[in-house]
Amino acid sequence: MTTRENPIVKINLGTEEKVRDFCRTVSRFEGHFDLISGNYMVDAKSLLGIFSLNYKEDVNLRIIDAIDNMEEVLSALRPYMASGKVAASV
Repeated sequence: MTTRENPIVKINLGTEEKVRDFCRTVSRFEGHFDLISGNYMVDAKSLLGIFSLNYKEDVNLRIIDAIDNMEEVLSALRPYMASGKVAASV
């Protein structure tokens, strides 16, 4: 695997409605998505998990195993991106 395959995107959710929309969006895609806030990491496809984070602050989204449709995934996530760009890759 190359480092480009697991990008980290800074996400801003802010409201409960946006959390629900975000969860529906990532659930449409194959692959694994982790939301990371401080020392906590939850499955980004888990509504309950997201609500356990401080979703009103920016959180990092790590995208794993979605290389086949990464451009489509990043395009769908653009409305939730804090900076509109991929922050890093791991």
